[in-house]
Amino acid sequence: GMAYMTEDNGPNAGFYRYIPDVPGQLARGGRLQMMKVVDHREMKDHLVLGQEMDVEWVDIPDPAAGLVPAHPNGDGVVSQGLAAGGSAFVALEGCAISGGRIYFTSKGGGPAMAGYIFEYDPAREKIWLVFQSPGNNYFSGPDNLVVSPRGSLVVCEDRLNLNKKAQSVAGLTPEGEFFRFCQ
Repeated sequence: GMAYMTEDNGPNAGFYRYIPDVPGQLARGGRLQMMKVVDHREMKDHLVLGQEMDVEWVDIPDPAAGLVPAHPNGDGVVSQGLAAGGSAFVALEGCAISGGRIYFTSKGGGPAMAGYIFEYDPAREKIWLVFQSPGNNYFSGPDNLVVSPRGSLVVCEDRLNLNKKAQSVAGLTPEGEFFRFCQ
């Protein structure tokens, strides 16, 4: 009965879950939490492809304080999560669920600031990196994504390099093979 949410914000964004008081009835109230990746306050760089990291969750005391006079840029929720020990991501975008796993993108993560794709296993409270863009000339700014019927991720590019002719749509197999299939 939980809902998971990404936040397209920079330089800090959170990955959230909402735990409803009554499963399946989100409007009846619940608790908002932000992901805390143990020993990783920042999920923006220096991550190792495939390395599992432990996950915990921190409560957001006032979920309604996102865009308020004290936070005119809309960072009121992520600020609360960071103060409670949550992990900072950058420009989270698409989110898809398949086989009990949650996949989500970070448009500007990585050493080249060209994007990450994460996989999170809620049953084991583990997260790991499944894709890291080597640079803006390759495939940059992974954005929306879905899971294909065969289990591969289908990922839209937000093209961070404006010198490229067009954006691409790519696939990422469960084995880690990355391929473009249309532009």
